[in-house]
This record gives sequence, C-alpha cells and structure tokens, in this order.
Amino acid sequence: MTLLPIFFTMFACSDVKEDDHHHEHNHGVVDAVTVSLTNNSDGSTEDVEWQEGSTSTINLVAGESYDVSLSFFVTDHGEQVSLNAELIEFDDEHQVFFTGDAVLSDSPLVEVSYADSDDNGLPLGLANTFQDTVAGAADLIITLRHMPPENDVAVKTADDAANLENANGDFSVVGGSNDVQVTFDLVVSDN
Repeated sequence: MTLLPIFFTMFACSDVKEDDHHHEHNHGVVDAVTVSLTNNSDGSTEDVEWQEGSTSTINLVAGESYDVSLSFFVTDHGEQVSLNAELIEFDDEHQVFFTGDAVLSDSPLVEVSYADSDDNGLPLGLANTFQDTVAGAADLIITLRHMPPENDVAVKTADDAANLENANGDFSVVGGSNDVQVTFDLVVSDN
C-alpha cells in the first residue's frame, strides 16, 4: 500500500493553484507535532507531543544547549501519519518559524538556530539548535508555513526569519500561509 496518494489527497485545497511544478496543499490538516530534544551536555532526550486541542510544556535547563527536531503529523483513518518526508521533498516551499516571548522578547529565554536547509540552501527548520538558555517561562510559538512560488517567483527567501523577528512575529511580512501554528509553554529552570 502506498501512502503518497493519501498525502497528496490530504494536501489538496482550492486556495493554491495546481500546476506542473508544485503539489497541492491543504492548510490546517496537521493535527499533531512532536518536539524531540537532545541535551548536548549529557545526551538525555525527551519528546514533547502536541495534539490538536491540547497544551504542552517544553522543559529546558538554563545554560544548556539542545538539538531539537520537529515532526508533523496528520491523522488518517485513526492513525498518525508523518508528513516529514513530504516536507523534505517540497522543502523549498516550507519553513518552520519560532516566535513568541520565549524568543522575541527583550530578554529571550532561548536562541534558536536552524540546523538544516532546503535544496536552495535556505532554512527549513525540521532540525534546530536551542542555545543560550536562561531561566524563566514564556510562550514558544512554532509555525510550519507553506510558501509556494507565486507566478513562478519564489516566495521563500533567506531573510524571512529575520524579517519576522523584526516584525515581532507578524506573519504578514513573509509570504505563504500557515499549515499549523502551535503555542508551547517553555519553562527553563535553573537546574
């Protein structure tokens, strides 16, 4: 049984014109996100899962850095199906963004760095690093954005994350539309 036709069916929508170069896409179908954290000091790991309608907390330790990978899922016939393979296949049309007071306030709790890129060398955001952590609690908003070309002109640029930061998380400054936006409670403890 092949899942590829299921993915394309689940991603079909009327607001994105289908052509020979781009897949169709259904915004809002992502109903689960897993944040996998690996502490770079001791190698300990933790998965924080979010499902639609729930709240989740990410716990970090001040002064530590973490490798952070993200997985996005849809529910198909009662089973969670990962979308990461498709996101990688169409990586030039997607990017994960990090906003919220945990990263955009005057005293951010964590600095986020992309650890992966798309086929054009632009950030993707399925793999990241959280570093320079300081104690406190704040919202961390993780957004998967679909950014297909418009009129054969690329929408995704190297400056999108910086533009979003300068606009204090106002997504009107970047192209595309959100596939999913999840707010996590980020708690950084002193130990």
